[in-house]
Amino acid sequence: MVNRNTTIRCGAILLGLVIVVTAAAGAEGEYYFTATSISGTLSYNNPPSQAMFYAGKHRRTYVTYMGDDYNAWITYYDHDTKRWTKPVKVDDCRYKAKDGHNNPELLITRDGYLHLFYGCHGNPVKYARSLYPEDITRWRLGKEFGARSTYPHPVQVGNGDILVFCRRHLPVSGTEHAVTFVYRSTDNGSTWDEGTQLVSFRSHPDEEYRTRAYQRAFMYDATEDLIYCALIDQGSVGKTWANAKRTYYSVKYDPTTRHLIAMNGVDLGPSANRADLDANQCRQRLFFVQLGARVIALEPPEVLTREKLKWLHLYTADGIAFKVYGGGSPVTVWTSNDGGQTWDEGQAVVPEGVLDEKLGNVNVVRNYSGSGPFLILAGADRHSYDDDVFGNQGFRLYAVDRDYQLVASRGTETH
Repeated sequence: MVNRNTTIRCGAILLGLVIVVTAAAGAEGEYYFTATSISGTLSYNNPPSQAMFYAGKHRRTYVTYMGDDYNAWITYYDHDTKRWTKPVKVDDCRYKAKDGHNNPELLITRDGYLHLFYGCHGNPVKYARSLYPEDITRWRLGKEFGARSTYPHPVQVGNGDILVFCRRHLPVSGTEHAVTFVYRSTDNGSTWDEGTQLVSFRSHPDEEYRTRAYQRAFMYDATEDLIYCALIDQGSVGKTWANAKRTYYSVKYDPTTRHLIAMNGVDLGPSANRADLDANQCRQRLFFVQLGARVIALEPPEVLTREKLKWLHLYTADGIAFKVYGGGSPVTVWTSNDGGQTWDEGQAVVPEGVLDEKLGNVNVVRNYSGSGPFLILAGADRHSYDDDVFGNQGFRLYAVDRDYQLVASRGTETH
């Protein structure tokens, strides 16, 4: 019999080891729902899949992040009881590479199971699945897949398959070349395929153009059974990053045919390079927002372009009124009431000084089905890559409900 108050550590290779994890008690009098986080490991590197709402037996928003010990943690806010639960430590994010980019990403499949993908900044993807639906306390650990992967984006498609989009590093002529890869599981995460290269930003193999593919967003449209993909070519000419440039691309992926579809409707086949994308109107910076089962593509608002925000967090409840959130101090929201044609100048939704520290990026819980939105805010906008450089500095997380009121707790008591 496994003691529920004991965390079992084991270097299992195959998925199937059942881990019982313990809830971590917060400090006495702690007001915020967690204060044990590495700065930058929530809402910084890979924001779309770190906070997700799920309505099953319970109505909860689950949040995953990297703790100040570089482990994968998870907690949730219950929208009916209006309480946060105590955070749970799931697994280590790979101690041999203490790096804020190893942060966990979350997927909740339609059956209510929770899936975590983490510990993979240039490493295989570590994977954990909850033993029971809507339960953060017991996990199956030990599965890894992929190679030299970074920034996993998990998506469940119409037939139930789970797809994980990653940046994968490939050695080319002695230099780094990073491409967009996709891995697939057809059995709810029990096994994974070897992966397929989707996008390379090299036009031909001999080109002296070094690339880093960044994945901004992957959003599933159930009405079309297509995934909308927002990518960045962070490349450089020659062999240094001194003259690096950033180019934005938008493309669709058909999970049935396993082909890329250009924004002009052209079938690009199972993979594409930069020349293919450029020739088919994919070099454009579009932002995607979930509207029920649909995905809406939106041109970037000029006011936000001026703000030079790296990540735009969009929310709409009706496809007409849009809100875009930006971090900093104070947290600001820009609103459009005509489908994104015109925008206001923005307003502060969490006044400066209320949280006693500067805020980083804003994570909009994009699938929250209430009157929304539900925001997860991260304090101290600086990320920690290793102890030697930045020190083991934690930061606090906050949540804001649809009326922009702080949602926080002392233990399990709501204030």
